[in-house]
Amino acid sequence: MMKKIPGAVAKSTKMQLSLADRSIVHPYGILHDVLVRVAEFVFPADFVILDMEDDAE
Repeated sequence: MMKKIPGAVAKSTKMQLSLADRSIVHPYGILHDVLVRVAEFVFPADFVILDMEDDAE
């Protein structure tokens, strides 16, 4: 999904996330200040990028 955002460069991080199934994952990186449109408004947002398997459903 990150590859679909033009000019997106993830910054590395040492963050650890604890998921609902009690597993711990290390994010690939963080995208800062990505512009997101909601109706007629545009907001800057940060996204944590996880390396996950594709879901066929």
